[in-house]
Amino acid sequence: GAVEVTTKESADAVLINRILMVPPELAIDLASVMNAVQQSIEPEGWLAAGGNSSILPLSNLLILRAPLSTHYAVQDMLSEMVRKIKAVQN
Repeated sequence: GAVEVTTKESADAVLINRILMVPPELAIDLASVMNAVQQSIEPEGWLAAGGNSSILPLSNLLILRAPLSTHYAVQDMLSEMVRKIKAVQN
């Protein structure tokens, strides 16, 4: 295989489609989850702010079109939200 070296700017210019499963603890209010994501992770990058990234709900899924770094950040945020909810419940 080949290794490709690039800059963050070049990598962030490529939008990737992924479907993320929303953990059951967060699926109750997808609108709030989506709002938190858009306000916290690259706020200027979302369509609503004039950017190119998008996030759409579908049942307990989020359909995300964004740079790979945004996908990782969203996944990390969802995991952290679940950890916090579980900590409060225990």
